[in-house]
Amino acid sequence: MKITMDLIFTRLFMEQPQMRFDISALDKEKGLTGVRLLPVEKIHLKYDCLYVCDNTHPIIGDGIPEELYIVCIDPSTKSTIQNSRHIFLCSEIEVALFLNILQEIYVSFKDWHSRLERMVIENASVQEMLSASEAMIQAPMLIYDPSLKIIGATESIEIKDKIFNEVIRQGYLPNEYIKFFEQEKVFLNLNRQGAAESAPKDLRQHRDYIRIIQTKSEVLGHGVLLLLDSANRNYQIYLFQALCDLILDNLNLHNAQNAVYDYLLTDILNGALRDETAIADRIKYVGLSLHADYVLMMLRFEDSNSVPVRFIINSLAMLLPSAKVFSYEGDILALLQLHDLSKEKYRDQIDGFWSIIREELTQRRLRCSVSKSFDRITKITTAYQQCQAAYELETDQKAQLILYEDYWLSHLFETCSKIIPLENFCNPVIKQIAAKNQTGAASPLEILTAYLESGRQLTRAAEILHMHRNNVLYHITRLEKEYNLEMDDSDKRLHLQISLKIWQYLNDCK
Repeated sequence: MKITMDLIFTRLFMEQPQMRFDISALDKEKGLTGVRLLPVEKIHLKYDCLYVCDNTHPIIGDGIPEELYIVCIDPSTKSTIQNSRHIFLCSEIEVALFLNILQEIYVSFKDWHSRLERMVIENASVQEMLSASEAMIQAPMLIYDPSLKIIGATESIEIKDKIFNEVIRQGYLPNEYIKFFEQEKVFLNLNRQGAAESAPKDLRQHRDYIRIIQTKSEVLGHGVLLLLDSANRNYQIYLFQALCDLILDNLNLHNAQNAVYDYLLTDILNGALRDETAIADRIKYVGLSLHADYVLMMLRFEDSNSVPVRFIINSLAMLLPSAKVFSYEGDILALLQLHDLSKEKYRDQIDGFWSIIREELTQRRLRCSVSKSFDRITKITTAYQQCQAAYELETDQKAQLILYEDYWLSHLFETCSKIIPLENFCNPVIKQIAAKNQTGAASPLEILTAYLESGRQLTRAAEILHMHRNNVLYHITRLEKEYNLEMDDSDKRLHLQISLKIWQYLNDCK
């Protein structure tokens, strides 16, 4: 950060208001490398330093070099600026004390900037960086992520400002204020210029300075500075810009290339955002709908990953332009919106997506699990759990596409078995039928299963079993009589079907 004359003297006047004088003629943008006591001789002088002396100094009497930046303490004259570099300060202050004050101010800027640079390297949070800057900038500040959620805010500066306090309370910029800023064309100016300054109006009680925190291709956040003191406006904006530059380094280093929807979806997934009103407000800004037919894909590497995750995310985003692809806890997730499920089946749409990405996933050795469809974005957490469960339940390591829809019953049984033994829910007659000797091509249990799964259609069951229809009828009639099976009772028939599934699951787990 360039430490300028303007910074040093503005800070001096903030700390020592009794010493204020007109600095309008100063070369205020000049960057300085230090503040020093003016030596006796004109050798080894540095023209990028600010020197301090009194009016008895020999160099002053001998003629000050024009290139030199000097503050001369002269109690016998009024404070004047001889030119853009030479200041004659009317004051009784001792030169040594004045020098110490200026040096402390200079060092405070260097130390602040160095501390923030270390914080970037040490992966400090944006909030920590903002807290470290409050005393230096002395103005209320907010830092938003791309979805307009607060990731940093001043904590020790109280202010009466409706928007500021409401944003702090809710933790994000509500939709009504987004609309207000849109009407004021603040976002339009931001997009064109990268920064905007707005005067008090309607909901806004104070003038503010807003800046986009962005790389050449990605918006990583927004910074807002409330300008409470017009006299120090340039000073505060300059330091705030330096802070935003370092916050950009932080976000670019540790959250590089996150899309605007990443932040919102991650907040929902990790439970940081649960209020539906807040979600409804923020979701409008990231190009998603609260209500829609969604499906979640989870991609995992079959073995150690040698391909950068960001490369894969970019590849999938190109193959599926409508998908929201992002990384979460080591997995790659793709949120997809389905077409009208009443007209186009779920499986057909999944097959369509799969046909587009299959080659890419095969090449990168990725396996894909897919949730059931869900109708609210807030259900994405459950969808992620479904993807994880399906992936873990599939024992075939060669299976690339795993649909939770095929595993939901196993997931249900697995979950229930942790509380109550599943055998407690199984009709005892199933165990008895399973113990019967097999006399033909199919066992009695297989015949009963095919009959029930075919919706009691004898012809369809016979096709499944590769048996004659009459043969199936014979075995079913015999089972009904021998075990008192009431096939016409829908509840008892459902119990039989569930019991068969439990029996199969228990046997598969052995």
